[in-house]
Amino acid sequence: MRIASSRRVLQELMKLRGGSAFIAGERPSLGDFYLAPLCFLVSLTPDANEVFAVDGFARWWEQVQAMPSYQATEPRFS
Repeated sequence: MRIASSRRVLQELMKLRGGSAFIAGERPSLGDFYLAPLCFLVSLTPDANEVFAVDGFARWWEQVQAMPSYQATEPRFS
């Protein structure tokens, strides 16, 4: 149930995003900055591929991960 709910949230956000680069347009917004850390944590789970299998998500996630602010704040586990 949690995977389905998570996918549903991502599906709705990707619908809102439409053809834009980010959730609220061509520039990152608070929505992107709030969602990115949650997606990072989900990416550490065995269910990540299933949760992230949403149309448009991969493109958004790649763009977020490429942002200098994301790269500067991404946790480093060593």
